[in-house]
Amino acid sequence: MDYKYLRELTAGRTLPLSATNTDGENVIIEEGRDEGVHYYRLETFQKNNWCRINHYYEDGTSTETYEK
Repeated sequence: MDYKYLRELTAGRTLPLSATNTDGENVIIEEGRDEGVHYYRLETFQKNNWCRINHYYEDGTSTETYEK
C-alpha cells in the first residue's frame, strides 16, 4: 500500500472512512497535513489487541507505529 493507491481508493469520498481489511480487522482511513505535506493515516485495530498506525506521505515515505 502507498500514498498513490490510497489517493485513488479514497477519490470522491469524504474522510474519515471506516473499512475492514482482508484479515477482517477494522481500519479507519483519515487524512491530514504535517508541515504542509499531505498524508493518509490508517489506524488498524488488529486481532492481537494492538493498534497499528501507518502514515503514508505524498513524497512516498511512510511510518508505522503500534499502540496497545
